[in-house]
Amino acid sequence: MLPWAHGHQRKAIRDFVPAIIDQQTGCHAQLARSFGHQEAAPKRLARLLHNARWEPRHWAEAVLLQALVHMKRYAVAVIRRAVTRVIRKEGAVGSV
Repeated sequence: MLPWAHGHQRKAIRDFVPAIIDQQTGCHAQLARSFGHQEAAPKRLARLLHNARWEPRHWAEAVLLQALVHMKRYAVAVIRRAVTRVIRKEGAVGSV
């Protein structure tokens, strides 16, 4: 993922995109609550966002790729829960 980005940039994107999706906000303070070091999180995000070397196209690609990865994990979990419910429901109906 993102071969042009430095390791700390990839890690920051990998950390913040799921937080943004989960929290439904871009507010640094609210996103910081998702992390163990709440004082460091806004600084990390600010450092990442204010990097002058990144073009808007790079940001769009980075956020899209990480969002897709996050959504794939979420979709798999939702599908597993749904299948489990159906199996339990059918098992309960079949045993009556």
